[in-house]
Order: sequence, then C-alpha cells, then structure tokens
Amino acid sequence: MEVEMYVEIPKGSSNKYEYNPITKKLALDRVLSVAMYYPEKYGLIFGTLAPDGDELDVICLTERTGGAGEYIKVRIIGVLRMIDNGEQDDKLLAVDINEPELKHIRRLEDIPELRKKKIKHFFSHYKDLENKKVQVGEFEDQEQAEKLLKHVRFVYIVLKEKNKSTNMSENNKIKKFKYPIGKCEALQCYLKKADKEDKELVGYSFHNIQMVDTEKNTVRPTGEREKIPTCLKCYLSEKPMMENRMAEEKIRNPGIIPYK
Repeated sequence: MEVEMYVEIPKGSSNKYEYNPITKKLALDRVLSVAMYYPEKYGLIFGTLAPDGDELDVICLTERTGGAGEYIKVRIIGVLRMIDNGEQDDKLLAVDINEPELKHIRRLEDIPELRKKKIKHFFSHYKDLENKKVQVGEFEDQEQAEKLLKHVRFVYIVLKEKNKSTNMSENNKIKKFKYPIGKCEALQCYLKKADKEDKELVGYSFHNIQMVDTEKNTVRPTGEREKIPTCLKCYLSEKPMMENRMAEEKIRNPGIIPYK
C-alpha cells in the first residue's frame, strides 16, 4: 500500500517538530532531553485519528537528511507497537518510494536487523529524561499495518461527521477530540453491535474497548457517510459531541489490551 506522508522531523535531528493544524505550520515543540537523534524520517498521515487523539505517526526509512515539511509518497511495510505514557501509540513503518537505494525494501524481512534494532532502541529511550514511560513492542507485518490505517481513517471520518453541525472552525474540529478516543461511548456502541466480519474489516478496536459479538450488523463501515452503522449514526446525530466527556468519566480504562 502506498500513501502520502507529511514529514515533521528529518533523519538525524534532535528537534521535535510538530504540525499545528490551526496555523497549518510546522513548529518546534521541544528539543530531545537525551543525547539522541531521530534514526529515520518521522511524520504523520493526514485524515487519520489514532487512539492518542493525534494523526497516525509514521517512521519512514531514508538515506538522506532534511525534508521537514515535505509531502512524500511512501510504501507501508509494517507497524511498530508502542504504548507511550499509558496510551496506545503505534507507528507505521514505511519507506520512501522515491529513493532508489531503498527500492528493494518491500517487507519487514528486507530491513537489516541492526536497522530495526536502532529504531526500537531510539523509541525505547528518547523520553528517558522526561519522566515518561514508553513501552516498545515488536514490529508487525504489512497486513497488520494496513488494518490499523483503515481503522484510524474510519474513526477520523466518523468523528468529523459528528462535528459538521458545530460552529467550530475547520481547523479546530478534529483537535477537539484530544481526550482518549478509546473511551468514546459512540465507538463502544458501534463495536458492541458490529459482527465479526465488520470488525475484521475495520481491523482494530481502541485499546480499552472490549469487542462483544451481541448482534449482527450487515452495514459495512467503509467511511462513506450513508454507510456509517445505524447505531453509531444515531448516536452521532442525537448527542452533542462534548457530552462524551461526561460519558468518558463513566467508562474506566480496564488496562491496556492488544488491538487485535
């Protein structure tokens, strides 16, 4: 699968840049506290909403430095499982399709083991001096990465539809969902009604929602407005968005469980 990625941080940088959706500019968020630098390009995919409330992160293999603020075409080859400060924070692993030196990399197995170890080592320790706990899991294959990408795109579309009736500016709409989306009652409602095939199509639930097969739902969550599952569409049309904050307090996180 090939997608467009926005590069926030170039390879070799110790500066943590972040895209600001309000100003639509790249801004310096902080400088890493540790004596380390990003081993690869780092950025995001627009039109996604990950469990931490931000766009889905991407680690992109590269042989060149620079490139912050670029839009590049990348090939998704895997996903690195992570939990950052208690929140699921998985990162897609990709390769820049325009770099001839990397054209042979199409699967995880094509990446040298040392290179993968360097990536895991960096993300295991880059917040060591910030009193934040990061748990780095394993790399998983392209199939799992594509399932994750489908899911976070679906969630973005559903929650964007919810805000169409609000007076918030376009830039503020999605960022209003900064609290843990895994506790969102609307998504919990959907997952309880979705059958097994639907859930496989979406690919993942958020880390603190238990998936329960209680009722069949033959509507496929393709992301098109008219195909949003009825139970979720009903909820989104009838309940003001920010009431989810109240619902959030009632749905306690039972602990981190796998997406799968």
